Amino acid sequence: MSMENQAACKKVTLLQAVKAEANFHFLVEGVLDYGIFMLDLNGNIISWNKGAERIKGYSEQEIVGKHFSIFYTPVDVQNGKPMRLLKTAKEEGRVEDEGWRVRKDGSQFWADVIISTVRDDKGNAIGFSKITRDLTDRKRAEEELRLTNMRLREHAELLDLAHDTIIVRDEENRILLWNKGAEKMYGWTKNEALGQITHSFLKTEFPASQEAIDNQLNQSEWWEGELVHTTQDGRKITVESRQVLHRSADNHSYRILEINMDITERKKLDQMKTEFVSFASHQLKTPLAELRGFIEVMLDGQTGMVNEKQKKYLQSMEKISVNGLRLVSDLLNASRLDRGIVDIRLRSMKLREPALAAIRVYAEQAKGKKLLLDLREEDKNVRVAGDFEKTTEVIKNILDNAVKFTDQGSITVTIRSDDKQGIIEIADTGVGIGEDILRQLFTKELLLNDRTQFRGGSGLGLYIAKKFMELQKGNITVSSFLGKGTTFTLTLPKEDSSELAKP
Repeated sequence: MSMENQAACKKVTLLQAVKAEANFHFLVEGVLDYGIFMLDLNGNIISWNKGAERIKGYSEQEIVGKHFSIFYTPVDVQNGKPMRLLKTAKEEGRVEDEGWRVRKDGSQFWADVIISTVRDDKGNAIGFSKITRDLTDRKRAEEELRLTNMRLREHAELLDLAHDTIIVRDEENRILLWNKGAEKMYGWTKNEALGQITHSFLKTEFPASQEAIDNQLNQSEWWEGELVHTTQDGRKITVESRQVLHRSADNHSYRILEINMDITERKKLDQMKTEFVSFASHQLKTPLAELRGFIEVMLDGQTGMVNEKQKKYLQSMEKISVNGLRLVSDLLNASRLDRGIVDIRLRSMKLREPALAAIRVYAEQAKGKKLLLDLREEDKNVRVAGDFEKTTEVIKNILDNAVKFTDQGSITVTIRSDDKQGIIEIADTGVGIGEDILRQLFTKELLLNDRTQFRGGSGLGLYIAKKFMELQKGNITVSSFLGKGTTFTLTLPKEDSSELAKP
C-alpha cells in the first residue's frame, strides 16, 4: 500500500474514532453548545463542527490544517501550555482544563476543555479529540458573586467597629445609616439623624474646600483626613474621618461610608506635649551652650594649664554638651514642624553650596576615623530653588550618621541633575540599616533603635530632614543593605528664574 493510501486510511480511522469519542460524551456534530473537533498527533486540526465554529468564530475551511495553539493566549503559547496538554492527554488518556482562550476576532472567552487520546484497534495513539464549552457567563457570574461577597464582608467588618462612628450617606449627602457609635459620639438618635444633610447637620469644618474632598472621593473613591464637627450639646470635636465611595452597578448612584473617630483629647494632649517640649528645649539650650563655651575656654588653656587626664575628661564633657545641643535643636525643630511655624526661605542657589558647607563640618571627623569623604560633581553648576540653611542641616544630619556608622571605607557625596531637579546622593560603606528600621526611618516613632542607642542621637533627625525637604518641594529617599552601606538621595526642583532672583 502506498504512503498516500496509508495516510488516507489513518485519517479515516481517526475520523471514525473521533465520532465514537464524541458519541461517548453524548454529543453529535450538530450540537451548537459544544465545540467538537479532532487533532492529529502534532496538534493540527483535521475536523471541525458547527459548535466549534459558533464558539471560536472560524469556519471549517479557515481552520482545518491550522495548529490548535491558535486558540491560546500568547502567554500560554510562550509557556508551552498547548503541547503540554497534549502530552498529558497522551500519557494519561485524557486531560481537562479551564482557562482563557482566543476567538478569531481576538476576543477572549473562558473555556472548559477536554482533550482525549484517540487510539486504533491495536491501542496505538493516532490523534486527539477536543471538546470545548464556553463558560464565560458562568465565570463572570462567579467573579461578580465573589466581589459582592467580599464587599459584604468588608462592610460587615466596618459596621462591627462598635467604638467608632459609622455613617452612610447618599449622593445628596443625606444620612442613610447612623449607628450606635454615632448616637453616642454626637448625641442625636438614629431617628433624629436619618434623612438629614450630613455637613449641615454636623456643621462640618473642612481642612480644605468641600469641593476638593468631593472631587477626590469621586476620582479615587476614598478620602482620609481630619474634620471638625459640632455635637448636639454644641461642643466642637475633631474627628479622624475615613470615607469610601461605593457606586451602584449601573453607575448612576453611589453611597459613601464614613467612619469617624473622636480625637479631640488626643489633639489636646499632642498640643500640650508640643508646647512642653518647646518650652523645655528653650530652657535647656542656653545653659548647654554656656557649658560648651566654658569647656572650650578651659581646653584652650585660658583658665590655666590642663593635664592630659583633665583634657580627656573635658573632651568627653564637650562631646556630651554637643550631643545635648543637637538633641535640643532636634526637639525644637520637631516642635516647630508640629505647630507649622517653620520658616522656609527659598532662593536660587548652586546645589554644591550647602553640600560644601556640610562637608567642611565633618571633614575632620571623617579624617580622624580614616574615612575618605569624597565630593563628586557631575554637574557643578546646577541651580535649585531651596533654603540654604535647611538643606545644609539635612546634609549635615546624613553626614553625621554616615561618619558615626561607617568604621572603614568611604562616604561619597555626588551632585548631579536631570531635566527637572538637582540631586545629591550621599553613599557610605557603613553598617547599613535593617528592614525593620528602614520602614520607620523618617517617622517620629524612631526614637531609639540599634543605630541610635549606642552612639547618640535623638532619632528625630531624619524625620526633620524629610519634613524640611518636603517644605522645599523636594524629597529624600533611602536604600540600604546590612553590612554593605546606605545611600540617601535628596532632590530639589531646579530654579524658576521667573520667581527667584540669583544671589
